Amino acid sequence: MSTALVTAVFLALLVLLASAAFKHLPDDKIYPGLEIVGMRPGDTISQAKQRYIEHSRSILDEGTAKACYSHRLHRKPFQVLTPTGPLIVLPAKHVDEIKSLRGLSFHETIAKSFFVRLPGMSLAGGMAGFKFIVEHDEVFNEVVRLHLTRRLDWTPVVFLPTAVHLVARLSARAFLGRAASRDESWLRLSTAYAHDSVSFVRALRRWPPALRPLVQHLLPERRRLRACEAQARNFVASLQEKRRRGDDDADVDDALRWQEEACERRGQEATDAVGCQLALALVAVHTTSMALTRVVFDLCRNPQWIEPLREEARSVLAADEGGDGDGAVWGKSTLVRLRLMDSVLKESQRLSPVHLTLMTRVATADVVIPSLPHLPLPTGTMLAISSSEPLRDPRTFPDPDRFVGDRFLRLREEALAAATAAGTAEDNDSATAGNKWQYATTSAQHLGFGHGPHACPGRFFAAAELKVALALLLLGTVERHLEQHKSK
Repeated sequence: MSTALVTAVFLALLVLLASAAFKHLPDDKIYPGLEIVGMRPGDTISQAKQRYIEHSRSILDEGTAKACYSHRLHRKPFQVLTPTGPLIVLPAKHVDEIKSLRGLSFHETIAKSFFVRLPGMSLAGGMAGFKFIVEHDEVFNEVVRLHLTRRLDWTPVVFLPTAVHLVARLSARAFLGRAASRDESWLRLSTAYAHDSVSFVRALRRWPPALRPLVQHLLPERRRLRACEAQARNFVASLQEKRRRGDDDADVDDALRWQEEACERRGQEATDAVGCQLALALVAVHTTSMALTRVVFDLCRNPQWIEPLREEARSVLAADEGGDGDGAVWGKSTLVRLRLMDSVLKESQRLSPVHLTLMTRVATADVVIPSLPHLPLPTGTMLAISSSEPLRDPRTFPDPDRFVGDRFLRLREEALAAATAAGTAEDNDSATAGNKWQYATTSAQHLGFGHGPHACPGRFFAAAELKVALALLLLGTVERHLEQHKSK
């Protein structure tokens, strides 16, 4: 038997033994005294985790109903076993306490969930600081022409892939400039990176933590990520070289330019531009494209809102341009005045939030939440809020399971009316009263973007993208709702 074969067999046996030895590591330490929802009698931890993967929504709804709605005077936390480890789910009344409580870290949540500290898995990137001006340019029109209108007769379309491509182009326009938004190789790369990152995380979670530093290099998803990173470095380096030579638009205002200027202002060496761009693609493309897809499906199921939305878009654009609204540039005020659309987007997010649990935090030290003194949280504890409790609370949102397109528009108007009646409304109060119910505004009642210091920093950018995309879809296409797909 060759030496190489003996070595391979030995390593395989070592991996199997180590896997058995480390089957129950601190990642799986269950919190004593809290009910485990979703774990059936006789289940192993692995079986409970798999059940959560397959039935997470029903498990969280079960726990929320038992801990919150059935015992309103005695709301209590519960725990579920997720692929990342035990997760304590708190009632939503604790949102304002945990949003900025020292010792509870959002960054540790990212590190724990996405293996940030493994070599090469740096997902850090800046989201704030660059200015975004939404342009009604040819990017969207090209996507629609190439992906939605190749035929003149009615054609069924799988919308999500088109939404991903559209959002990738709009994002690339802001992150890397016009040339990147039209470069199919970059668009394929940026969308593939986001997909492969999630696949890699899922694959690596199946292994015990002690083996992950070794196993990660053996996974095909890892090799695909490295290939994406190498291609991205070549693309961004080429773009930077063109800008240095003056071959690209010298006045471009995008995330790449902002990153360079921020480093110069701070007297720092240039940070990893590629890592930043891949991080932006990772957090922006698929979440926003899913939001666009969901709101389109919501409108298909509730077509009575389509014409009011279309009329609002026509009216706002006509007022901006002093004519038919077919101008070339959208201003910030254009998006602000799309108030019904803002409400429709927030209602769609309320019914279909991007995550089933929100405001996830990891304790970086032993922590006690003031209102839960009997529940000391040891270092490493992971906790969150179930999105279904605040977003479907009938006390805040009557008839919570029904899509009401103007729900948040009416809440904004009621807030302004109340401020006026109380004599506190100023001339500019329309810009402030009711802000709580705007799409990009967070609150304890609506956690679609999280809440507090770690609320999604890209939510204003996402709101701008979604409004531009949805408005132009409504104005530039004629919808046909296929009844047989209504329930999907």
